[in-house]
Amino acid sequence: MRIFWSSLVCLSLVLPIWAQNCQQMAVGGLVPLDELGVDLYMGQTGGLYGNGSNQIPAAHQNLGMARSTLVVPRDQSGAPDPTGRIVLLSIGMSNTSQEFSTFVAASNADPLLNPALTIVNGAQGGQTAAIISNPQAMFWTIIDQRLQQAGVTREQVQVVWIKEANANPNGNFSTHVPILQAQLRTICQIVRARYQNCQLAFLSSRSYGGYATGTLNPEPFAYESAFAVRGVIESQMNGDPGLNADATTGAIMAPWLAWGPYLWANGVLPRTAEGLAWNCSDFELDGVHPGPSGEAKVTQRLLAHFKNHPTTFAWFGGTPQGQTLARAEAYGTGCPGTNNLTPNIITNGPPRLGTADFRIGFQQALPNSTAALILSLQARVTPIAPGCSAWIDLDPTSIVLPSLGFSLIRPTLQGAGFASFFIPNDPILMNIGLYATWVVADPNGSIPGGASATRALHLRLGV
Repeated sequence: MRIFWSSLVCLSLVLPIWAQNCQQMAVGGLVPLDELGVDLYMGQTGGLYGNGSNQIPAAHQNLGMARSTLVVPRDQSGAPDPTGRIVLLSIGMSNTSQEFSTFVAASNADPLLNPALTIVNGAQGGQTAAIISNPQAMFWTIIDQRLQQAGVTREQVQVVWIKEANANPNGNFSTHVPILQAQLRTICQIVRARYQNCQLAFLSSRSYGGYATGTLNPEPFAYESAFAVRGVIESQMNGDPGLNADATTGAIMAPWLAWGPYLWANGVLPRTAEGLAWNCSDFELDGVHPGPSGEAKVTQRLLAHFKNHPTTFAWFGGTPQGQTLARAEAYGTGCPGTNNLTPNIITNGPPRLGTADFRIGFQQALPNSTAALILSLQARVTPIAPGCSAWIDLDPTSIVLPSLGFSLIRPTLQGAGFASFFIPNDPILMNIGLYATWVVADPNGSIPGGASATRALHLRLGV
């Protein structure tokens, strides 16, 4: 018996070393999809939205924004009700369940969470895309039970996060990717059929699979799952009637689809844009399921996504007791100018009622030039040059307070400046949303006629 226990102790000491494939810290030839650009992988260009672009096409973005306005508190029958609930639901496998459980705990502890929001983890262990693409699968019944336990109904589900894959995938790129893409398409249709008020669905692909010890979901299958996700989103953008999300063109067959967090990085090699890397210690002993640090990395990116995405921040954030907390959040991308520099948009704080000197400013603009601050009541994506879009509604009828619609100032020698406003302490202004962007005269700017522009800013007036 002593020999047995001694052997067991020795085994437990070496198990973490040999159970994970910690030697495969990166896989040659695999470039994150959002960094691949126009280079090819298996004949496919990079970019989350294809052709090397990580930016949602304007028409699709505008459809998403329109659908997001329908995400409102609803009663249990699905009718809009200020005292009702908004349900954010996860759909997927064991990895999704582990990551979303951590996200739920972090979100519920956030004082800025919308008090009308109920977050339900519908993901379940062992439930692959092949299984849940069957509308009769027990997976969907269990979600009904979890919704009931949370005190909400199907009719209150309005946003979903989907992260799915298949166990033990085989074959090459041209076989397993189309299979997963077709299953994801069916899952999105099931979501629409079961949750009639679901407006938005965000999809994520697998994280790094190089540490896997078996065939459950190793590389390159984990990496290549992103092409299946992109494929189903592109199908909707290209007019697939089976995924239609625009009521003006036909029956709605699916929620509006877009990328959630893109979670793949090539092992310990940090992604350029955000520094995401995956260490062996981020995973459990099988090298596939996330450990605590891996769950934390996904949670961090989910929170950033829902707090900052143009279609989500209006309903995800909030304050306790139903009050509106003043917020100023930048989104979208700017248009570069001289020396390929893109000016930044900044504020001196949140737009609180009663603020005597609320400032919307900019930095990194062309010195000694002229800048215009444009304010609007609506967000909209309007392409104005290759790789450059305006992220607010430029229709003159949407400009707020024409006297403030264009605030002309001259940047300092350092290329910075601001416009100052008085925000009355009037409750009628509570929860009003404004959208802002700066346009700077710049002969080397990417905007036709010679101008650069900042990102957009979403302002929510409050306390």
